Amino acid sequence: MNSTIPTQRMKQQSGMQVRISTTWLTAVAILAIFAAAFVPTPLRAKTSPEVTLTVTLGGAKSLPTLNASNFVVTDHGQLQNVQVLAAPPLESPLHVALVLEEGIAPTMNNQLANLRRFIDQLPEGTNIMVATLDRNHANVVVPFTSDLNRAANSISILKDFPSEVPLNAFVSLSEVIGRFKGLEGRKEIVMVGPGYDTLQDEISPSFNTDLLQAEKKARDENVVVHTIWIPAAVRFSRRFDLSGSSNMADLAAATGGLSFWNIDRSVVQDLTARLNTIQEAFNQQYILRFTPDLPFKQPHNIRVKLKDVQEAKEIKVNFPSR
Repeated sequence: MNSTIPTQRMKQQSGMQVRISTTWLTAVAILAIFAAAFVPTPLRAKTSPEVTLTVTLGGAKSLPTLNASNFVVTDHGQLQNVQVLAAPPLESPLHVALVLEEGIAPTMNNQLANLRRFIDQLPEGTNIMVATLDRNHANVVVPFTSDLNRAANSISILKDFPSEVPLNAFVSLSEVIGRFKGLEGRKEIVMVGPGYDTLQDEISPSFNTDLLQAEKKARDENVVVHTIWIPAAVRFSRRFDLSGSSNMADLAAATGGLSFWNIDRSVVQDLTARLNTIQEAFNQQYILRFTPDLPFKQPHNIRVKLKDVQEAKEIKVNFPSR
């Protein structure tokens, strides 16, 4: 009698085991189905957006019109397939901002006629803006306009400032660069002044945060900045002249622009030749575009060379920082 009881219990336990095993397998199968449904699909790495370059050719006043095959463009050593969007003679709108730092009188007040002439001689259809950098602020004297006569006549005697006023040209320059946003075509700034940053005067350009920010903003907006260094009327120490001229040279180099400076205060600063050279550069510019095969937001390492062109001695390039 007792021998039959274990047998019944074993059958009951066996049935329970079968039911539990079936339930478990069903649950595992359902989880497997959901897991398969929700396995994330590997995302394709975003590639960097199109890159637009402004290339300025120097060393020759007149060059034959070049085509895409004359430009050898690499990014991180990879050859890029470039497209020429604009080439001389002027095929794209030209937007120019003439930016004058206050505090460079009376040196600059003797050059006002040259500045007016520079504006008058810009190509017809150019959009010109005139702005001054007053201490740490940008004052737009004339917003972008195609009325060159109006812009030229707006050039007037610049103010001076006391030596104890802190100066930072590059915070206010960033304000001017922001006004190019949304404009199509070539974008240029001609900046004249001492380039002082009295808050970071002993810092090299590579560590001047405000300067680096202005350079990045200019490159991302594809704005070329040409700089003409002129000392301030208030005589700061020589280290300010050295620091300011270095800042201006670095700004031009980082954005593909031309730079002119002479820190010898005994030399008369004549802008005529320098402004003429900048105007010649306007007539030797190309706008190139390519789509790099790089991960999204990876910094570029762009190099541009000319092929089968002997006349040009130098190439200056402006391209986005990312």
